[in-house]
Amino acid sequence: MDSLKNLFECSSFWSQFWPAIFGAAAGAWIAFFLERSRRERERISAESAKANRLITTLGRLLTNLEDIDELLFIGKPEELGDVRPFRGHGPVRGVPPLRVALDVADYEFLLETNDPTDPCAAALGRVVHAQAQYDCIVELFEERNSSALRLVELERGPMRELGEAGAPAHLEAKDVLKDIEFFHTELDDEIPTVAKLLKDVIGELRAALTKRYPKRQFIKLFPKHSNAPAV
Repeated sequence: MDSLKNLFECSSFWSQFWPAIFGAAAGAWIAFFLERSRRERERISAESAKANRLITTLGRLLTNLEDIDELLFIGKPEELGDVRPFRGHGPVRGVPPLRVALDVADYEFLLETNDPTDPCAAALGRVVHAQAQYDCIVELFEERNSSALRLVELERGPMRELGEAGAPAHLEAKDVLKDIEFFHTELDDEIPTVAKLLKDVIGELRAALTKRYPKRQFIKLFPKHSNAPAV
């Protein structure tokens, strides 16, 4: 007991005790801080990678629209005005898959912020709107192609019959042609509008991401587009 009392009364004990305690506490705090910083870097890196994939996906939507436009119409809207000649009533062959999966749940991190000035949530909303408009274009194009296939079926089959036997097919063919021309008119109007919307949305999304993650680099698909950030 006396030896323990002498130990606590010994000045050398306290001179070693407190530095050891503070050293252990400081070490634990530094380890905690480094681990938290590591996790934060990993989070930002993962979110930035997902955001770049989103920009790339939107770029793919735009490319698909440009492909549809080129397959259906001759010339560009800015060159030929409101009405452009289309390439024909027949089915369009060799079209790549147009349905692009874009799961908003993968980008919920863009909604998670306590900063009322953070623009990422609004940018994600614009992405959802642009995708919906794109899906409408794809739907019109698919219906146009279905009508074109039906026209081919009529031309190769029932329309070849003579007299009254072929009359219903000729009448149906006229209706199908009207449907195809209607789809052409709608697509001619909508494709340039939605293409511009996608370009704007890509620029707005990139600007929002650059604001939230200023130390990260994001894909710049349209460096000369007026809405693209200067950075």
